[in-house]
Amino acid sequence: MNTIKKILTAFLVCALLCGCHSGKKTSGIIRIGIEKDYRPFSYSDDNKYVGYDVDIAKEIASRLGYKVEFVTKTADQLLKDLDNKKIDMLANQVEPDRETDKEVRYLYSTMYKCDYGVIVTNKGENNIKLFQDIRNRKTSGVKGTYWEYLDHFNGGLMTPVENSEDALNLVSNKKVVASVTDLMTYNDYKRRHPQSDVKIALMTSLIYDFSFLMRLDQTSLNNKVSRIITKMDRDGTMSKISKKYFEEDISKNKR
Repeated sequence: MNTIKKILTAFLVCALLCGCHSGKKTSGIIRIGIEKDYRPFSYSDDNKYVGYDVDIAKEIASRLGYKVEFVTKTADQLLKDLDNKKIDMLANQVEPDRETDKEVRYLYSTMYKCDYGVIVTNKGENNIKLFQDIRNRKTSGVKGTYWEYLDHFNGGLMTPVENSEDALNLVSNKKVVASVTDLMTYNDYKRRHPQSDVKIALMTSLIYDFSFLMRLDQTSLNNKVSRIITKMDRDGTMSKISKKYFEEDISKNKR
């Protein structure tokens, strides 16, 4: 009898140890990185995080069976946190640029948002007709975003700021010539600042798809998140959240 008890005890200890080192989440919390002030995608309202990215991230976490812990920092800081395993997923308008990446560093979920890129200038600026026209000219933008990449690719001399609001304010006040951002961010800014002295000088011919970002060792999580996004699309949840913030469905690519 004692021998059987010893065997059972050893088995249970082994099972517990194996479970602890299985790599599976056991805390019941998923840590999702969001930019701390990126209207209308993630921002604080009455001390609560709201926005398109936030609502979708909450729904995904709920369907995964986790509670959400949002980590709010600047875009470039969030990438470092993901690399260092301080967060589990990044919800921050990430464009899967697989064609230009020489080294695949991250996993991208199924797309959850599509949008055009725009160059925003002051209303008095009439010399930007192409993206290349920002070359060697002062621009503003947020570090760590896809729009920073597009700015640098076209030779802009970007002044880094903490959020898109600050970037567009610099344009309005003629501190910089232009800012590269997305159409939905510009539309939201104009709704809240109708007197702002800015305009869209140029819009991309391509519409960009955006995904949630995870590390290469998170294949299982990425697959689950992608399946949930697909289900949310089919059951109308994505469309409902999109229309809440934009009055249109930006969750589908309209190409």
